[in-house]
Amino acid sequence: MPSFTYLYIPTDESLDIEERTITYEAENEIGCLTQALSSHFAQIQGANSAADVQSSMYQVLEKQAAEKGIDITDDDKAKILAQLAGSQMVDIVPLRLATESNGWTAVSMYVDDKGVNKGVPMNMRATKLSVACGRPVRVMGDAFVARAQDDNRDLYHRGNFLKKEFGPTVPWVLAANKEAGGKSGGGAPASGGSATAVAAAAAAVAAASRVDPARLSKYAMQLETWVQGKLTKWDVDESFRQERIAKYSTKDGFETYLRNKVKKKMESFK
Repeated sequence: MPSFTYLYIPTDESLDIEERTITYEAENEIGCLTQALSSHFAQIQGANSAADVQSSMYQVLEKQAAEKGIDITDDDKAKILAQLAGSQMVDIVPLRLATESNGWTAVSMYVDDKGVNKGVPMNMRATKLSVACGRPVRVMGDAFVARAQDDNRDLYHRGNFLKKEFGPTVPWVLAANKEAGGKSGGGAPASGGSATAVAAAAAAVAAASRVDPARLSKYAMQLETWVQGKLTKWDVDESFRQERIAKYSTKDGFETYLRNKVKKKMESFK
């Protein structure tokens, strides 16, 4: 049976990063890893109780339903909570996108979709890797990294990802950073929730200034990405953090500065 090697990055930095191998049936080449990791994440308990995790996730779903004009009945709530209790999703974070120029080779990080709600600690090594790739996210909990060829058509093949490939200056990381724009602050926002607030702010500015809402919303998301990149860099880059502490004292003070800068840019958007 075919197999491939992937990397395990534990949250606990006293534990070594490990190479792991999985054997799979040919027809399950795509889904085999997420299925295996789902079992791993299901066993992880964070600072929050299972009931708290379900409640926080349900509140998000309830809010989304209300925004769409959908009323959730008591029976619906019971069914939803039961589904949340039994579910364990794996979130896939792209570190390097598959393109024709790199042979359709993607590198992805697999994390616990419930990590934030569980209250697990930040994974510093995995977070630093995402920053080095130019796609900064705050990785919460254990993380896994794997490689695959995928052209989003007929080509899909699992490749090996080895421990020696973990580091900020290895060739694939440098290439990923360049492909992402050559900046360690240019990735997707670290977690959900910010997009709604950004869109609302953009709509308000657009209404007041008669600017095209679609263009302004896109610009607002770019600015939010910039903010999240800077905040992630505060978490993982000691020299960067110390320089900002001298100016802004705390992370909250630094974020206030960033938000004020975003506000001015939004208001001056043409």
